[in-house]
This record gives sequence, C-alpha cells and structure tokens, in this order.
Amino acid sequence: QRAKHRQRTKIERQHDERRRMQNINLGFTSLKRLLPPTEKKQTKAAILQQAVQHILRLQRTVVQEIG
Repeated sequence: QRAKHRQRTKIERQHDERRRMQNINLGFTSLKRLLPPTEKKQTKAAILQQAVQHILRLQRTVVQEIG
C-alpha cells in the first residue's frame, strides 16, 4: 500500500515536472517569435540574451524619438 502511494506520488511529480517544462518551452517559443528572425537554432540562453538586446534597442529608439 505504501509503496503504491510513493510510486503514485512519484508519477504525479514527474507529470508536474513535464508540465512545468512544457510551459517553459512554450514561453521560449513565444518569446522567440517576437524577436527578429535568425538563421541558426538558438539555445534558451541565446534567446534570453537576444531578447534583452532587442528590448534595449527598442528602448533606445523610443528615447530618441521622444527626445
């Protein structure tokens, strides 16, 4: 009985982790679509770095247009 409970709990944890990773991957996919296109496949770290650079460029553009 106890072993079944532990196993069920382990399966539930695995399911939760799989869902968490799917949500993270969906977020990266959405973020990547908002960035300028690139030829090469990008890592998640590269997508984040490119997003930061893109936001900074947009911010500079807005400041220049206002100022």
